[in-house]
Amino acid sequence: MSTPTNYVIGVDMGTQGVRGIAVTSDGTVLARASVPLPPHTLAPAAEGIFEQDAQDWWRVTYVVLGQLGEQLAAANIPVEAGIALCISGTSGTFVPLDAAHHPLRPALMYSDSRAVDEAARCNEALAALTQRMGYRFNASFALPKLLWLATHEPHTWARTALVAHQADYLVGQLTDVWGISDYANVLKTGYDLLDERYPDAIAQVLNLSLECFPRAVTSATPLGCLLPSLASALRLRPQLLVVAGTTDGCASQFAAGAIEPGEWVSSLGTTLTIKGVSTQLITDVQGRVYCHRHPGQGWLPGGASNTGGEVLARRFPAADLTAYDKRAAQLVPTALLSYPLVRRGERFPFVAPQAEGFVIGLGSEAEAAVQADMSYAAALEGVALLERLAYDVLTDLGATVSGPIRTVGGATRSSLWLSIRASVCNRPFTVPLVSEPAMGAAVLAASARLHPDVYHATRAMIRSSLEVLPEPSWVQVYQERYASFKEELHKRGYI
Repeated sequence: MSTPTNYVIGVDMGTQGVRGIAVTSDGTVLARASVPLPPHTLAPAAEGIFEQDAQDWWRVTYVVLGQLGEQLAAANIPVEAGIALCISGTSGTFVPLDAAHHPLRPALMYSDSRAVDEAARCNEALAALTQRMGYRFNASFALPKLLWLATHEPHTWARTALVAHQADYLVGQLTDVWGISDYANVLKTGYDLLDERYPDAIAQVLNLSLECFPRAVTSATPLGCLLPSLASALRLRPQLLVVAGTTDGCASQFAAGAIEPGEWVSSLGTTLTIKGVSTQLITDVQGRVYCHRHPGQGWLPGGASNTGGEVLARRFPAADLTAYDKRAAQLVPTALLSYPLVRRGERFPFVAPQAEGFVIGLGSEAEAAVQADMSYAAALEGVALLERLAYDVLTDLGATVSGPIRTVGGATRSSLWLSIRASVCNRPFTVPLVSEPAMGAAVLAASARLHPDVYHATRAMIRSSLEVLPEPSWVQVYQERYASFKEELHKRGYI
C-alpha cells in the first residue's frame, strides 16, 4: 500500500468571503473551497464606516474547512495526511475581545476611514518609529482605529481584554490559543519591527494599554493543534498544526513566488498592491511605502494604491468584460490619458488626499458605445501607467526590481490588460498557476513542516502558468504616454 501524500491547508479571510485550499508539498491542489460572507456584511454601513461581524468570519471559515474535509475524505485521503494549517487575513482589520474572547462589537475593517484625526495623532506620538521604519500611519492602519475606539467608544475599550486581527481571531477559534499575532499583522498596530516591541508611546502618549495587544511571532511559527471536537466535526486530523499567519498581501506575494531580493508581485483586484523582496529596509519620508519583515531574512517592501480594478466595477457594472476586452483590443493604444481613481484621495505611488480621477481626450461627439469602449480601454491603460509609476518610485527609493513582474488578482483573467501592463512597464509579466492568497498561506504552512523554510517551500510549490511579453509596437507609444501621465499628475499637484 502506497504512503498517503501529506498535505497542508491554506485559508484566506478576505473582504468578500473565505477561500481554502489543501495542497501537497509540490503544490498539487487536492481540494479547494470558497464561501462568501453574508450579503449584509459586504456594504459599508455609511460613508467611511466599514464593519463586519467577526462571528461571521468564523462561521464561514468553519464551512470552508468542512468542505475541504469532505472533499479530502471523498478522495480517500486519510485525515492523518493533514500536517499544518495557516490563515491570512486583511491587513489593518481588528476586533476587540472581552476576557472570554467574545467580540465586544463588530470588527473595524481595513477600509474603515473614520480614524483620520487619530492617524495624525499616531504619527505625532510615534514620529521616532515612523522615521526609522519609513512609513506613516493612515486611517487604514489598526492603531489609529484602536485610538478611535478608545476615544469614541470608551466603554467598549474599557472592557477590551485583547485586540485580535482577523487571522488571530480565527486561530483562537481553531486552537483556543489567544493573544498571539504575526509580524505582518502587527506592523499596522504600531509594532516596532526593528526593536521587536510595541513603543512605550502607545501607552504613555496615546493612553492605549499594551496589555491587550497581541504578542508577535514570525509567520509560520507553530501555535497549537486543531481542537479535537472541531477536528472530528470537520473530518480533519486532530493533530493538525495551526501556525502563525500573515496578511493577505504577504500571502499573495508568496503565492506568486516572489521570495528572493529583486522579485516583485503586482496584485491587481479592487486595488493595486505591489510587494517585493529587499535585503535592506526601504524607507520613504512621504509614507507611500512600508516594509514587512521577511519570514526568512530581509524585508518585504510594498505599497497599496486606492486605484485598481474597482473602476471597472463602478463604471461598467454587470458588463461582459470579456466582450469589452475584445472591442478594446482594437482601440489600444488609445489617444486618451486616464487616471481611473473612483474615490477621492491617493496613497500610493503618491500621497494626495485631494486627488481625483480624470480622463483627457474623450470627445463628447463620439457615439455612446464607442465612448464606453474607449473609456474602458483607457481605464486599463491608466492603471498600467500608475503601476509603472509605482515601480519607478520604488526604484528611486533604492529598491531593486529585476526580472519579470509576477502578478495575481482578478485582472490576470484579462489577456488584454496583461499585454497593456507588460508593454507600459516594458517587462514580462508572469501569472502563477494558483494565484490566490490561500495558496500563499499554504506555502507558510508547508514551511513549518514539509520544507526547511519559506524559500524552499515557495520554490517547490509555486509554478507559473503564463508569461506575457511586451508588445513591441506598443512600448514606445506607452513610453510617451507615461511621460504625459506624469506631467499631468504634476500639473494637478499630485506628484
